[in-house]
Amino acid sequence: MLPDGSVKIFSRNQEDNTPKFPDVIRAMPRFLKPGVKSVVIDAEAVAFDRVSGKILPFQILSTRGTSCAFPKSRHCFAGCPEYSLYHITKD
Repeated sequence: MLPDGSVKIFSRNQEDNTPKFPDVIRAMPRFLKPGVKSVVIDAEAVAFDRVSGKILPFQILSTRGTSCAFPKSRHCFAGCPEYSLYHITKD
């Protein structure tokens, strides 16, 4: 997350995948404590089935287009619970 509040998502090959994950971008502010202005996080996005509570195969996530491909499906996309925090800027 940048100091202006915008969020950028990059692949491990440094491709800008921001448009593919609007749901992850919307969720980001909920995971940060008040006063955090910017962060650099290394995480893995996974496809998650809200009904079964299971992580889905990577292929489901990799077939997602440049917009939210499953707006009314039972899939929810979230970051993997394990991540590395590389930078944080606070008030």
